Amino acid sequence: MEDYVSGGSLGTVGIIGAGTMGAGIALVCARRGRRVRLQDIKPEVLEAAQAYIGSILSKDVAKGKISAEEKRATHDLIELVQDMAALSSCSIVIEAIPENLELKRSVFARLTELCSSDALLLSNTSSLSITELAAGLPHPERIIGFHFFNPAPIMPLVEVIRGHKSADACVAAA
Repeated sequence: MEDYVSGGSLGTVGIIGAGTMGAGIALVCARRGRRVRLQDIKPEVLEAAQAYIGSILSKDVAKGKISAEEKRATHDLIELVQDMAALSSCSIVIEAIPENLELKRSVFARLTELCSSDALLLSNTSSLSITELAAGLPHPERIIGFHFFNPAPIMPLVEVIRGHKSADACVAAA
């Protein structure tokens, strides 16, 4: 965690859930030059995310905000994957799935198995308790709330939420 706090490399960002929020978060990260792996179990959701991201980038080109080359470069930073195991090498993973506590807990349980011990595990939850989400999971200190406001590509606002066991270094890194 200290590497993040001191300005070290953030590496690849993994995002679980390619719906509106997940796709928007992927675009925000890619616009900042970060490599992104956007994961969803449904291929049709990944296809819709790719179309959504492409549409926003095309509008940015049409408005003169970015060049066609910048559009291509940003789009190329986003890799679409179905298997959650593809996120194992990510230094940050952001969960952006439906607001279902048990579903989110199962995702975080899997992430603690897959990812390195220093990976940041972030939840885009807007209503669930991070303390409850992390309760009973291995390494609850690594789980932080990281709520993007909707629409993520337009609203430059992220709420960082700590749980009772969230480590100070993880909160600072988030």
